[in-house]
Amino acid sequence: MEEEKLDAIIRKIKGLLATAEDNANEDEAQTAFVLAQKMMMKYNIETSDIEDKEGVKIVKGQATAHKTLYWYEKRLASIVSDNFRVKFYYNNKYNNSKKVKRTIMFFGLDHDVKIAKEIYVLANDAMDHYLKCFIDEFYLINNFIREKSYTMQLKASYLSGFLDGLQQKLDSQRTTLQEEYGLILLTPKVVEDSYNELSKSFNGTLGYKMPKIEEMVAYAAGLEDGNKIDYSKSTIDDEIEVYI
Repeated sequence: MEEEKLDAIIRKIKGLLATAEDNANEDEAQTAFVLAQKMMMKYNIETSDIEDKEGVKIVKGQATAHKTLYWYEKRLASIVSDNFRVKFYYNNKYNNSKKVKRTIMFFGLDHDVKIAKEIYVLANDAMDHYLKCFIDEFYLINNFIREKSYTMQLKASYLSGFLDGLQQKLDSQRTTLQEEYGLILLTPKVVEDSYNELSKSFNGTLGYKMPKIEEMVAYAAGLEDGNKIDYSKSTIDDEIEVYI
């Protein structure tokens, strides 16, 4: 490729990435980011080609407050990191009673971490909202008396379904990008290398224990909800307003 044309393409990619970082409109920011990724794959352009080495900014982004992390929050972090070019880990903080509180941290290039945090918060908000709607509707339709232990079963099964649905949704999107554009969203090597160094200081693992699926109706409802949402903030806001 002619050097002049290559320089023009790199300038275009830099402009798209700048739009993705600075745009207050989430949908437009994500569109700009995906377009930049498509161009990088099409013209075989690496991150190092568009950023000087001193300009490659690897950052840590906190996605939750320090708290007790539940299994579904940990799994959501794993799904997001697998699909948005970042890594994740837990940061621990101890209070006076030496009880540990953890937060989810994303690790990667600046623009990737910003998008991963936005997607995590958006998906977590969606889970909370649709879970509440399902539980309320379930008890209303079936005319059951609410029972704490049964509600916990419903919640666990619904959330398992929701996260499976989210995973299916993102897998489908990734397959489409690969088939239509030859786009493979791999975590940049510089991030992998830096994360490997960082992880040497970790204690324990990033695992989580999945609960049993005891309520198939709840699981099926969660699977459907997790798969149908397009995860743009405007869609979630519009649907939430219906219930207010």
